[in-house]
Amino acid sequence: MFNKNEEAMKKLVALFAVLMLALAAWAGDELNYVVVEGKNYFSEEVKVGMRNIRMTTDEGLTLKVPLKKVDAYMVEGKIFERQPLICCDGKVKCTALLELVAQRNGLRLYKLHSDDCRLGCCFLDKNEMETIYLVYKEGNLHVRVNETNAPTLFEFFRVPCKIGG
Repeated sequence: MFNKNEEAMKKLVALFAVLMLALAAWAGDELNYVVVEGKNYFSEEVKVGMRNIRMTTDEGLTLKVPLKKVDAYMVEGKIFERQPLICCDGKVKCTALLELVAQRNGLRLYKLHSDDCRLGCCFLDKNEMETIYLVYKEGNLHVRVNETNAPTLFEFFRVPCKIGG
């Protein structure tokens, strides 16, 4: 097995690759990417379903990949990365592909459309969908966004929010 330093290095390299891909896609046309078990695939067309991602590579190959094997993806400028979901009681529930909302000073704000109150406080996003916001640091849950800390955290990440009424 890998020791902690090797595991941390793998995560850092994967994160760097994802960030570089995001910058390249932002600078160019609508280039999407999918990271599957550490391998990057680029495509102008990526379709995300309930259980699978379908894409056509530049070489003309059509790939259908189960979402559970996807580490990260970017479609239409939105980045999703696999992170551990931890219930409020501290137990790891599973991992999920969370949407990256913002990042600052080594902290990353993610959102997950869910009404599962075991994961944290639910908010309504701009599309009126129940959403849980979570802050991660170095791949670990750092803080859950709740009604008390939401104004401060959203301001820190420079994300507009409307709490209450």
